[in-house]
Amino acid sequence: MGMSLNQRLLVLFSVMFFPSQGDASLSKLFNIPEKISTKSKWKGCPSQTAGKLILELAKNFEKNKSLYKLSQKITEEKLDQKYFIKKYSIKYNQFRNEVSYYLECPSALVKVSAINNSGHVVSSSVLVDNGSLYDLTYETLLKSERILKEELPTLAISADVLNENYKSLVTNFFMNLDPLSKQLMSEMIIDEDGKMTIILSHQRRPSSVFLGKDNWKEKQIKLTRMVKYLTKKKGLPKIINMTNLKKVVVKF
Repeated sequence: MGMSLNQRLLVLFSVMFFPSQGDASLSKLFNIPEKISTKSKWKGCPSQTAGKLILELAKNFEKNKSLYKLSQKITEEKLDQKYFIKKYSIKYNQFRNEVSYYLECPSALVKVSAINNSGHVVSSSVLVDNGSLYDLTYETLLKSERILKEELPTLAISADVLNENYKSLVTNFFMNLDPLSKQLMSEMIIDEDGKMTIILSHQRRPSSVFLGKDNWKEKQIKLTRMVKYLTKKKGLPKIINMTNLKKVVVKF
């Protein structure tokens, strides 16, 4: 038969104030498993990387029995960056002797090619939804496990303007892009002056959209309306010029 609540409280009181009974007595009386168990859940993460990280962390906790040292290891070794983790949570249930790991990985938005003044690609990466640039390996892992089921659009950007400000602007642009425009987009270009051009493809016909260097959010709203309306009518024009926020010029 199990212990009553009063009996459990008495045992806990005894362990707290009479330490000679020790942790072993507490574990035995409360039926706490001796072996540490692991519970894990990951959202949007490749199982290859998430599994390796959890195994590495579980071994560390088994050795040190410390959440603090576990957190210290992640920070010092930058394991979140190494395993493409956007956020994580680790909890220990002492009565179950169980460690719970929750991992979350970012969504891939666009493949990025940084171009120098000579027109050569100096770096290739993947921009994700927290504004970070990840190695192309991340896209490969997402595709291999069918987490990413569609081809990413490409962004060709001048290396001179690939800074935190533009990474944030492009991230927000893609995060707020309507599903239809996202589906039709094949390429984005940002030149050395910071001017944006996007290439849409509808019914195998390309359409160039010139957005200029500012007011992208407002222009994006207008573009969404145009794309939704025109794709149901006669199709997208060859050119949509939105460099002037107050004036939209189209050419079929």
